[in-house]
Amino acid sequence: MNRIDRLTSIITYIQGRRYTSANAIAERYGMSVRTVYRDLRALDESGVPIGFEPSKGYFITEGYFLPPVMFTEEEALAMISVGKMLGSSQEASLQKEFNSALEKVKSVLPSTAREKISVLEDRIKTIDPIKSNEHPNHFLITTEKAIVHSRYLKLGYKSLNQAYSERLVGPLGIYYQFECWYLLAYCTLRKAIRNFRLDRVVSMKESEQSFTPPAGFSLPDYLNKHMEDYPRTLVEVAMSEADFSCISGMKYLNGYIQAIEKDDTLLVSFLVTHPEQFCKWLLFYCDSARIISPETMLDLQDKLIEKINKKYSSVLT
Repeated sequence: MNRIDRLTSIITYIQGRRYTSANAIAERYGMSVRTVYRDLRALDESGVPIGFEPSKGYFITEGYFLPPVMFTEEEALAMISVGKMLGSSQEASLQKEFNSALEKVKSVLPSTAREKISVLEDRIKTIDPIKSNEHPNHFLITTEKAIVHSRYLKLGYKSLNQAYSERLVGPLGIYYQFECWYLLAYCTLRKAIRNFRLDRVVSMKESEQSFTPPAGFSLPDYLNKHMEDYPRTLVEVAMSEADFSCISGMKYLNGYIQAIEKDDTLLVSFLVTHPEQFCKWLLFYCDSARIISPETMLDLQDKLIEKINKKYSSVLT
């Protein structure tokens, strides 16, 4: 990136935030803080109204606008790819809004760039898995609006055991984990912070009632502390190289840490939060994968195998 492009990009970066630090800019553009100060001084001298507040950071005075931003070909193609990936998502509200934004992006591109994008759109395809449409995800945008507006949400919610309840919750944040969107919120019914899977939400409406998050609340800090407090078990599994190559992305969903070659097999380490679910998953590869340690996991796997034997023994005989 040449300096003119970088200076223009820095303006856009600062305008996209209330405040930002020199360190954040340096990390974003892969340069030294000293170079950041030099760039900020150059922007200030050219008439860009950059301000600074101690303990907060740099900002650009409201009302300042750049000429219309031109997207590069690479940026536009990247957005096409993201749009295709959203097409395989059940989050219908997000897909709709993204497609609307993408059409606006296309409208400001030169005709040659639009032609290239048209070619790419016809040559990218996501193969959708079979999904349940009983409760399709239409609630991510509504959740985001409630967070921005500082309002409570009224939920119709089904738990894992299909028990239906209505909740009034104060949204604290959303996060994506294990291929699901989760809403972290203060539940007025339980009078505590709870997680809600958005694909189990049956209905959602933004309330007129204002909600104020706890002072100093940070979603990343809360999630990190929650993960630290959650009991986890270090599990070692002996597995063939062939099966290890098959588990690909699934290994990360099950707490994968590392794999070490030992003799003719691999010794694979996992940090497990749900032991029984882990054992059930590992049974897919039971002909060539076995738990080495700890004993508690070996016992749990033996019990699962015993249940399977009892269930099918009458059928086999």
